[in-house]
Amino acid sequence: MSAHTRRGEEGFAHGKLSFSGMKKTLRDFAHIYMFLAAEEEIERVQNHPYCELATNQSHKVLSENTSSSCSTPTTTRLCTCSSLVGFINCENLRQSKPAIIYTIKYLADGTLERHKARLVVQGNTQVEGEDYNETFAPVVKMTTVRTVLRLVAANQWEVFQMDVNNAFLHGDLEEEVYMKLPPGFRHTHPGKVCRLQKSLYGLKQAPRCWFKKLSDALLKFGFVQSYDDYSLFSFSKGIMEIRVLVYVDDLLITDSDPYMIQKFKDYLSRCFSMKDLGKLKYFLGIEVSHGPEGFFLSQRKYSLDIVADTGNLGCRPAATPMELNYNLALVESPLLACPKKYRRLVGRLIYLLNTRPELCYSVHLLSQFMKAPNEAHMEATLRLAANHIAANPVFHERTKHIKNDSHVVRNAVQDGVIITKHVTTHEKLADILTKALGRVPFRKMISKLGVVDLHSPT
Repeated sequence: MSAHTRRGEEGFAHGKLSFSGMKKTLRDFAHIYMFLAAEEEIERVQNHPYCELATNQSHKVLSENTSSSCSTPTTTRLCTCSSLVGFINCENLRQSKPAIIYTIKYLADGTLERHKARLVVQGNTQVEGEDYNETFAPVVKMTTVRTVLRLVAANQWEVFQMDVNNAFLHGDLEEEVYMKLPPGFRHTHPGKVCRLQKSLYGLKQAPRCWFKKLSDALLKFGFVQSYDDYSLFSFSKGIMEIRVLVYVDDLLITDSDPYMIQKFKDYLSRCFSMKDLGKLKYFLGIEVSHGPEGFFLSQRKYSLDIVADTGNLGCRPAATPMELNYNLALVESPLLACPKKYRRLVGRLIYLLNTRPELCYSVHLLSQFMKAPNEAHMEATLRLAANHIAANPVFHERTKHIKNDSHVVRNAVQDGVIITKHVTTHEKLADILTKALGRVPFRKMISKLGVVDLHSPT
């Protein structure tokens, strides 16, 4: 969104951005629209109260995080008020161009939290092996999140959530990375560039630098990093246990001792700029409610956003996710003009499966058509073969695709530890994950999965 505007236009006045005359939908669009402000335009943009306040806060954060000066040639003058950098005269250095990005942050209920300005480095100019090496940074798996929540529910613990303010700015850079002076940044060093000391947003190695910084702090406290999920950290001392789940700058913390969990929060606040969000209520688009029977996970807002984005808010709800006996592979239809929309929608539906397992089969079927619509499947045959081996001591070359744990199950069946019984087709819970069902069996199966409507009238 350019800062150059026409006078008299609705929502704009005197060449400056003005949100007072806009409708709410247009105002929200203007707020959330992210734009790159050129250096000659930044002063115009900053004149708006929202942008000015957000930019000043961004510069303040950058100045406060300056922790050390970098070693530079003798012609270099260092400035401690810069954005984690030292000023240096270098004409032949590869320089990353910075930009100011303005955006808006919403609360879990969709209301406005604050306006935000962020200094971002355009990392597309970085060269692998020179400006960065490793970039991978793990995030917690949803399987781990559900497992820890089960542990918490079984032990009647509490789960707390913390957020790291400007997380990437805490990471330490090991490589030499140079950046042009930020637009609108007041300085007395014309013709000079910056050598970054901290991992600004936009750098390819920034997520890895931050995760290493956080991991070092947790390990120093006494945590042990899980080998199954590197974003799970555990601390044990006697009967006291702490679990920490990390998803970039979002932390889930659970403990058997309230005093110890407060002590750990204080430790994190000394290491980083933290925001205590209290008990877990909303995490990665998932609403979490805690009751006497355990945790309820819901993606109601996420689901409504999907329906709204596709323009189907006024449509009549379907009883089942897919029509019975409807073979998509045999349907002849023109190709989509824009397949990206379809792929994006399927990707969002895949994330919805975290709380809606009854959609698993339908989403799996739809995902087959993103690139190659005519794929053959042997899942049903392989499942039948595995079930047959579990109850019969058959082992030959054609059954070696069955993993060793299946043969452990077979031995348990032979020893009488496990008893296999025939399950009628109307009682097979897995049917909802493998085929399209009618309305009555579909409603029956989702009740067995534990899927409930928290907002239905009692």
